[in-house]
This record gives sequence, C-alpha cells and structure tokens, in this order.
Amino acid sequence: MTPALANRLGLGQRVLPRHMLVEVTDVLARAAVGRGRQPRYMTAYQILQRLDPPLRVQLIRQYGTSGKGAGHYYGAATSVAKSAQMLEKRGAVRIDYIDTHGIEVGRKGRTVEPGYSVCGIYRLR
Repeated sequence: MTPALANRLGLGQRVLPRHMLVEVTDVLARAAVGRGRQPRYMTAYQILQRLDPPLRVQLIRQYGTSGKGAGHYYGAATSVAKSAQMLEKRGAVRIDYIDTHGIEVGRKGRTVEPGYSVCGIYRLR
C-alpha cells in the first residue's frame, strides 16, 4: 500500500474502490500517448499492474486474482474498474468497451485472459 493511501486509511484497513481514486487517476495520467494529446486507453488489468506494488499486493490479497479461471467474479482488477467507474461519474474518466475474444494481458511472463466477453477500457478525459 502506498504511504499516502496508508495515511488516509490507517493501518490494517480494507482498501475499497473509493479509497484509491487518486492512485487510479495517477496511473491513467501516465498512460502511453500516441498521436494527439489524449492519453490512450487502459484496461483495469493494466491499471492494476501499474499500481505501486504494495497497493497491488494488498488488492490481490483482499480480492484475489482476476480473469478467466480465477474462481470468482470479483477480483482485484474488478476493484480497480469500480474506482474508474466512480471517476467517470465525476467526469474525470471516459469508459468504452471492447470485445475480449483473443485478448490476453501479460505481466512478467504470465498472461491473464479476461473473465468476461466485454471489457471496459478507461482513459482520462
């Protein structure tokens, strides 16, 4: 967990989607920019991967892994997606959706296949 988040929550507190709006915004602000000025879209899986390691580990510990075959429908990436949805309601994030057929997200040699046929993609407005 990041020091700033730990200070906001206190030690030992469960991290809820509403607690990490700043951290999700920071990751989206660092999304790769191609042509044009807008940051590009990221999936919740990618956002989760780019969160500071202590926060990412805490989320996985709390919610479990994400993706197809995880054994549950609400994983760590789902909590990140919920944060992004809260940011959309505040007008800070745009959400669109993609068909996930054939998509895998990888990290350090391990790939995750999205657990649903449609996946949200997020970017700052």
